[in-house]
Amino acid sequence: MAKLVDQIEKFELRKSVSILLLITIISVWAGYSAFNELTFPYEDCGSFGKGGGIGICTDYGMRLNFMNEYEELHRWNNPIRTVTYELLFLSDNVFGDYRIIPFISSGFVLLFTYLLTTALTKRNYTGLIAVLFVLHSPIFFKYDLVMTYPNFWVTFFLASLWFSFKTWQLSPVSMFIGFSAKILNILNFPAVMVFVWLTGNKNRKKIIGTYLGIFGIIIGAVLSTKYIYPTLWHKFYYILLVQFEFQPVEFLWWLGMWSIELFSDKATLFLIFILLPCLFLLKKAKVQNSSAILAMILIFILQPAFISGFTEYTNEDYRYLHLVVFVGIGVAFIIPNVKTLMMAFQSYFTIKKK
Repeated sequence: MAKLVDQIEKFELRKSVSILLLITIISVWAGYSAFNELTFPYEDCGSFGKGGGIGICTDYGMRLNFMNEYEELHRWNNPIRTVTYELLFLSDNVFGDYRIIPFISSGFVLLFTYLLTTALTKRNYTGLIAVLFVLHSPIFFKYDLVMTYPNFWVTFFLASLWFSFKTWQLSPVSMFIGFSAKILNILNFPAVMVFVWLTGNKNRKKIIGTYLGIFGIIIGAVLSTKYIYPTLWHKFYYILLVQFEFQPVEFLWWLGMWSIELFSDKATLFLIFILLPCLFLLKKAKVQNSSAILAMILIFILQPAFISGFTEYTNEDYRYLHLVVFVGIGVAFIIPNVKTLMMAFQSYFTIKKK
């Protein structure tokens, strides 16, 4: 047993082999999803409401009508989700199908999952484990090739985390673009800063300072529209007035019932309760980056309470995709640290004699 643990701890793949395997995994996923989903002219009615009319799913038809109206009347006068709609329009104009660029975005989710995992673990093979874990998730497959709930928001979010390790100046750029992909991505704003700080990034003060500076400029720009562009200000004000309201009952309910959003992904839900104590023990053992992964999982678990407790938005399972990713990263993180985890477990639960 001890020999096996030592072999796991020392195991590694060459970077070239790891990348080749990653390309193979993503290619298999892309081929499978394209064959099973792109062969249908519209999105899967089993996932998005009841079929009707000419076969367009209810939600898809509503979104299609909305996009036509949006393009005609509101395209340049709507501050919310501009990036999402422009990418969807680009997909339709270039490929003749709204779903292609969202599909490509899902591929980038897998790519950034790999890159982020390798950056956190300093091992090449762990990124493959995290990617395979994400690919097991029904949540990922439900939304990997759709126009109604595209994964742009999580793509930009994961990119911002990875850029913090590589080209840190691009991290805030990616994050703030993500705000316009999904306004509730703003809840991930503090998560990014916690992540950057806990990973011990050498540029963490610059990164956090840049984030806070840009966020302050955005708030100032929004406030200035009251005098410069009153029509846009009233839209912001309407969103703030209508969509944001503290509801203590909803907050407390989702604080305890967050797990229902993972009803279709029981493997992720089960592993969360294993990962939390394991990552806590690795944190106690001072394993680098364990506290960052632990903090991110806890933050994502709490987010539904803040969504329903402070806004009029509903909680949907697609908003847990970043949690699925980080559970996968957590699983991949524990494997090369299994020996340290066993020692930490033994040390933590050993009764010391007086």
